[in-house]
Amino acid sequence: MRDLVTIVIPAYHAGAFIRRALDGVLAQTHGAWEVVVVEDGTRDETEAVVRQFAATVSQSVRYENNGANCGVSATRNRAMALARGSVIAFLDADDRWTPEHLASGLETLDKGAELCFSGFHIFYETTQTVVESSVPDRSLLENPLARLFESNFIQTSSLVMMRRETAEKAGGFDGDLKVGEDCDYWMRALSSGARLACTGKLTCYYTKHGESAMTKTLMVAEHSVKFYRKHLHSAFLPASLRTSYYATSLCNYGRLIGRKNPVLARALFWEAWKIRPGDLRYPAYVLRACIQAMFRN
Repeated sequence: MRDLVTIVIPAYHAGAFIRRALDGVLAQTHGAWEVVVVEDGTRDETEAVVRQFAATVSQSVRYENNGANCGVSATRNRAMALARGSVIAFLDADDRWTPEHLASGLETLDKGAELCFSGFHIFYETTQTVVESSVPDRSLLENPLARLFESNFIQTSSLVMMRRETAEKAGGFDGDLKVGEDCDYWMRALSSGARLACTGKLTCYYTKHGESAMTKTLMVAEHSVKFYRKHLHSAFLPASLRTSYYATSLCNYGRLIGRKNPVLARALFWEAWKIRPGDLRYPAYVLRACIQAMFRN
């Protein structure tokens, strides 16, 4: 009997893209799947597209709406709670798969992994072009927990498939994280004993939209601090790695907000200095923030 794969799709303002994602699902060579779409409070054409799709297939397609914007973590968690499959495949509503995605993921899981990911094409929505294709270097899998902590080489959750038992051990996505919530989840799965593997195949188109504002940069910096703070005392990572990345995240955030909020910047630099007292950059940053605060008063 073939594994039933639950395809988890969180949707937020996804009406313009989700039909493309669903067409990719329909084209899969592995046909034993169900789709769970949870819309995160928006009310565009997403529901209509999903229900139209459901009417054309024999597989189960379920749609829910959170009723309010709860964030991608809560939305994924709700969709996973509705899953019936023995394998969960994540798909963002603006990404899409090639027809072999599920089959190649299942083949990789059947070889002994509990968590796997594919290679990807980066697709720019504004120009409708592929700008890069990548299969991560297999050396990343030699110590995947540390390498994920250093840099999330699983570029989008749409690359990932995992055994349901592994998802249950890992628990839910962390709603307090707006950046790195997926990386945090893969790390927790690996910490619970899951083995990670790469399919080695380019089976996902990862969509980039080109928006890059200062407010988003600040949000990324702030939540990067939260991510590295959460893992500051992890027993699965070297202490030097944990403290180095946490201190760097504090410094990056402090430098971005230094002119606007020098008091907070000073506190961030001071915390970094306490963690890494031998790094002479941090007292210099503290001094600069103190001077900026004096001139603001």
